[in-house]
Amino acid sequence: MQLDLLREERRQRRDLSALTAPTVVIVGERSRAQDAREVVAAARKSPNAEVVLTPGGHGLPADLAERLNADRP
Repeated sequence: MQLDLLREERRQRRDLSALTAPTVVIVGERSRAQDAREVVAAARKSPNAEVVLTPGGHGLPADLAERLNADRP
């Protein structure tokens, strides 16, 4: 079962190249739930993806929304 989940996750990452909508992919540099390097590599397959690496693990910093919105018109 776990192997099936891993295969599905890899398939979904391959499918990111078909995603053309502007997308923000957020991952923690030390996340134990996802390998940040794999997430970044998968996100780069999407032509309009922006990758945001956050310090720490799987949780999001409390000020992340404010920081992301400050960079947008």
